[in-house]
Amino acid sequence: MVLKEEFTISEKPTVMILGTSHLANTDNGDLFVVDTDDVLAEKRQLEIKELIVALKKFKPTKVALEVLTKDVDRLNRNYHAYLYGDFS
Repeated sequence: MVLKEEFTISEKPTVMILGTSHLANTDNGDLFVVDTDDVLAEKRQLEIKELIVALKKFKPTKVALEVLTKDVDRLNRNYHAYLYGDFS
């Protein structure tokens, strides 16, 4: 039985789970407070670029984000702006 052209019931999806600390607010009530260095430092920027390359290679079709309820509208506006080439 074929569910979609490219998938059959016997195939299992490949899943990537990626987690990070809360870079904007490390002391946010989580159980552990992580001492984070400057994400704008050259070393961290290179690591972020490496992550972007890996994500592009993986080609995710679904992405889930943890976001505070108060930030959902802003996140959606930014995402839609990105989709239409208007995010800065």
